[in-house]
Amino acid sequence: MRWISETAIVFALIQISHTTQHAFDRIEIHAHNDMRQFFKEPNVFSLFLRNIARFSLCMMIGLGVSATAGVMGNYVPRVSTDPRAVYVFGQVNSSMLKQVKAELLRLESEQPGVPMRVYISSGGGYYADGMEIIHVMQSLSSPVETVCVSQCDSMAALILAAGTPGMRSSHPKARIMVHQLTDDPPRGNIRDLELVLSALRSQQDEYTRLMVKYTKKSTEEISAALIEAKVMPAEGALGLGLIDRVIALTN
Repeated sequence: MRWISETAIVFALIQISHTTQHAFDRIEIHAHNDMRQFFKEPNVFSLFLRNIARFSLCMMIGLGVSATAGVMGNYVPRVSTDPRAVYVFGQVNSSMLKQVKAELLRLESEQPGVPMRVYISSGGGYYADGMEIIHVMQSLSSPVETVCVSQCDSMAALILAAGTPGMRSSHPKARIMVHQLTDDPPRGNIRDLELVLSALRSQQDEYTRLMVKYTKKSTEEISAALIEAKVMPAEGALGLGLIDRVIALTN
């Protein structure tokens, strides 16, 4: 996508530069000749306007392709023949949220109540976007199986644990990591810092509460795991209650 957009923009610049230079060359030639002959020639200004139109068209194509590439930055091609599979691959952000949400709602509308499978391979991401994915998953009438393919860190681990009980699994070689929520260092006055810290504490409390709910472990056990940034193999995630079984992805 990117090279197509760049090529279109470069072509536009070359085209307008070449033809504009040609037009000014003609003006310079006629400046030394009879100007009446110049006006009998094709209109230089018209030629320049046509060139501007070509330039604009190429720029629109280039920028349009570039914008499309941006929207599809998190696009993951179908890697399974399962028609009811959804993929949470890469950073959990607003772009991924739109794609995953659209897929979940589409599958629900096509066959309500029929199980769907969410494959996850993510290092985590934005808290609000991950929470909305979870809210959509749990608003469906269809059971949602979650599968950790290779990595589920932070917010991705919570999405994994939020699957339908008994239908949460992991590849045997996968890695799962849970930790306390983090944010970029805040900037501003003391009041601003207090507001950011308050919001982060509120998110952390909700994250911990949901982990306790999904894993059926005590608050103390989950809090201890989050403080030490616990990194686990699949068997460790099974022991903590994040998943229900360890499977080999042979299909």
